Amino acid sequence: MAVGPLALTPAPLTVAAALRGRRGRFERYLRRWPSDLASAIRRASGPPGAARRHPGGDAEGAPYWVALPCLAVGTIRTAEHARARRFLADVTWGQYCLYLAIRIADDLCDGDMPAGPAIWVAQHLFGEAVRAFQASVRAPRFWPLFHTAVADTLDAIVQVDRLQRRPGRLSASRATLHARVSSVLKVGVAAVGLTYRTAGETAALLACADHLAIAGQIVDDLTDVDEDLERGRYNLVANLLRRGRDRMSPRVLVRAAVSGDGLDQVIGLLDRHVQRAAATVRAVNLPAVQAHVARVTIETTQLAEAIHRTRVEYIARAVWERPRAANRRATPTHGRQRCT
Repeated sequence: MAVGPLALTPAPLTVAAALRGRRGRFERYLRRWPSDLASAIRRASGPPGAARRHPGGDAEGAPYWVALPCLAVGTIRTAEHARARRFLADVTWGQYCLYLAIRIADDLCDGDMPAGPAIWVAQHLFGEAVRAFQASVRAPRFWPLFHTAVADTLDAIVQVDRLQRRPGRLSASRATLHARVSSVLKVGVAAVGLTYRTAGETAALLACADHLAIAGQIVDDLTDVDEDLERGRYNLVANLLRRGRDRMSPRVLVRAAVSGDGLDQVIGLLDRHVQRAAATVRAVNLPAVQAHVARVTIETTQLAEAIHRTRVEYIARAVWERPRAANRRATPTHGRQRCT
């Protein structure tokens, strides 16, 4: 076994360590802003465990766009660990700033955040992301990919918003738009791939990120479908459930989920993209990434089983309650003596 500075050892920054470092930088960043703006930025970042509902969120709660860069470094020379640790710290922070910049801009467009100074916060976060990547990423091909990813995300956000305003427009055939919406969330993966992996491995990692992004959005749509319908938005899940209906209320949505095959289509589409994510990294010599995607596959199966159990329980409860309700209606109440 090789020892010393030429030894190949696992990546020097775990996902948990990356999260701890990012939280520290985030708190320091918030101190730059007045308390009201700092509170708005914190709200935009979401609750600490929000990422756990996404396929690709690991045991520490990190979404795929945090986990994959850390895992994709693989094994490197021990002498390079210090540099790699700084590199990953900058990449994960830059990726997070980019995520927040886009999220705040999206919240402003949706009216979920008051306009005004928040617009400049989003711009500042974008600049912070650029500075973080510039500090460590030296690959010449990175910056064209970075700017293309930002443009793709902004373009796709507009397209998805327009499609969701009319029922039936955002169909399963357009699910790849969700990968484009999340283009900015794979620049960290690209930075690691271009620095530490081969061209083939980088392409596989980026394809894996695309499929995990689509799977994550399907879970989001499934969670938010009733809220989106109340806002007049027909997300991908709503369109798979609607089965030709022009309009859907949350009550109609429940009946469609229980009685139709739309929910099976949702689960099938989710499973298909998770399986494709696994297939893209199967031939890549990155065991940690493969193990991560394997966990995602297990989580998806568990989610499908939980949904199936819930549907069976709902149907069983309805079948049990219907005769009892009919009997109550048929039983006369007048003239009945009370027991004392």
